[in-house]
Amino acid sequence: VSSGPHAADDLGLSMYTTPPDVQISVREFEEFARDRLRVLHVFDRICSYDTKLDNMSELRPKVVKELVDSRLWLDYPSGLDAHTFESRKADFVRRDVVSHFALRMAFCKNRDARDWFLRQGQRLFVLRFDALRQEAQEEFIRRSNLKCKKLDVNSGLPDGVSKSINWHEIQHSTPAAKIWRGEGRPELDSVFYVMPFYEVDPKLI
Repeated sequence: VSSGPHAADDLGLSMYTTPPDVQISVREFEEFARDRLRVLHVFDRICSYDTKLDNMSELRPKVVKELVDSRLWLDYPSGLDAHTFESRKADFVRRDVVSHFALRMAFCKNRDARDWFLRQGQRLFVLRFDALRQEAQEEFIRRSNLKCKKLDVNSGLPDGVSKSINWHEIQHSTPAAKIWRGEGRPELDSVFYVMPFYEVDPKLI
């Protein structure tokens, strides 16, 4: 369901552009870093080196328990826990950002360590982004100032996009555009984004 007061909530998703300015005990610092490291090792175990990022949603059942146990996963509120959502989100954001930057410092010593940390972090980010509702994804992209343009089959094309765009080709040639809902033929996604390739990290191509 995509309606409701939290429909556009990004569930604390972050690009980690700013280090946290918080007070934290040594015990909490160690706990947060240890829990996040355990989560990243789960991704490392279940993913092969060349696992594509567009397959991350399929792996969610295998990692979500570890994420929940480590309090590094936040779901949209239901009717029963809606009143505690804001406090749970604040706790999640604090734990998530602190643990990210703690490990970021620990894994900056050499290139292999940095690459490993980046690879697992990308997988975690994609899993969380895919779990957001469409309104929340669009709001997150807007708030993050990402220079990409939304393409919607059901709407007109934005300025700067070729009018000769082939929707059929895009829908059928993009693996992640196929949405499987049980048996039968998959549905084809109707929303895509155009991003300048010179601004895309080579690791994402």
